[in-house]
Amino acid sequence: MTFTVPLHAAAAADAARVGQKAAALHRLLRAGFPVPAGVCVPTAVFTAAVAPHAPAIAAALAAVDAAAPHTAV
Repeated sequence: MTFTVPLHAAAAADAARVGQKAAALHRLLRAGFPVPAGVCVPTAVFTAAVAPHAPAIAAALAAVDAAAPHTAV
């Protein structure tokens, strides 16, 4: 599994693989616009990294007071 994809790489054009923002940055780069060098994390890598923490994330989100979302949990 590739953990990062450079924005200039052809794989960065695949929005399903890297997300819409990275794909848009790739298109801008290919069109000649000034885009800082960078990499993106493929969606599959992000999902695999976050999945083990899903219960803790869900619990933290459930504890947020919708009337005062800016307050700490």
